[in-house]
Amino acid sequence: MTERSRQELLYKTGALYEQLIENQDEKRAAKLASVVKKAADEEIYIAFTGHYSAGKSSLLNCLLMENILPTSPIPTSANLVVIRNGEKRVRLHTTDGACAELEGAYHKDKVQQYCKDGEQIETVEIFDRYTEIEPGVAYIDTPGIDSTDEAHFLSAASILHQADALFYVVHYNHV
Repeated sequence: MTERSRQELLYKTGALYEQLIENQDEKRAAKLASVVKKAADEEIYIAFTGHYSAGKSSLLNCLLMENILPTSPIPTSANLVVIRNGEKRVRLHTTDGACAELEGAYHKDKVQQYCKDGEQIETVEIFDRYTEIEPGVAYIDTPGIDSTDEAHFLSAASILHQADALFYVVHYNHV
């Protein structure tokens, strides 16, 4: 894509965003803004989704060779968890729009509690020196899409439109 065509696309996207806001379609405007941000960051999203307790978090723990994500036979993940390569830290995005960052060493137990707290925390971002994750790539763990908690479904669905690759994880008993 040339710089000129990129500028034209940004201009048209901005105009579409303004039109969505004028029409009071905040939901689609927010989705459009998230796609634009992802494109600007030039990041690749690899999302793991599927039914609750299918093993999404377990699979990610295995890929990372670290038990950072909580696992359980009952629905456990209550929010989006984004895992990136980088300086060790955890960033929390709350349901009321606030953001907090915990730099340096963190306790896995505490991080796992954040991952289970869908009431107050919308997204947990975990950064560490994961040699298994290339720079510019993010692994995303989602709650089960068939959870009886509607907030879990909405959380999972909120990121799927941005995924560059999607792994739909199923438990052998669910097939």
